[in-house]
Amino acid sequence: MTIFAVALACVIAPLAEELLFRGLLQTMFVRLYSWRSGHSASSVMDGHLQSTLPLEYQSALMPITSSSAGVRWAAVLTTAAIFAAIHGVTAFFPPLFVLALGLGYVYERTGNLWVTITAHALFNTLQILLYLAAGR
Repeated sequence: MTIFAVALACVIAPLAEELLFRGLLQTMFVRLYSWRSGHSASSVMDGHLQSTLPLEYQSALMPITSSSAGVRWAAVLTTAAIFAAIHGVTAFFPPLFVLALGLGYVYERTGNLWVTITAHALFNTLQILLYLAAGR
């Protein structure tokens, strides 16, 4: 059961959460805020991830390549707040919000979900190792 829990926290959760929060929501907010502010929203996506998804999901996960920094940061902040809130523990909101800001920034800079998935997995793994080292 412990192995399953660790695999869930260190592999499955980062994969699912990054696809949902950075790949879908953050991209959606950039497009929404770009549209509302009149900025262009042309799209390009990392070919490795794109080729593994069904066609109907590919355009939703494409990072925006042309919009203002304000639009991008608004999307990162919105997504980070949702990410932290969805975890449901008030005490964990600040560190999760900071983590999500970093992941959102990395996604905007690289346009590559695999980078954020890896960073998220490493964060979760470190948290579990610290928890186990504390003897919990």
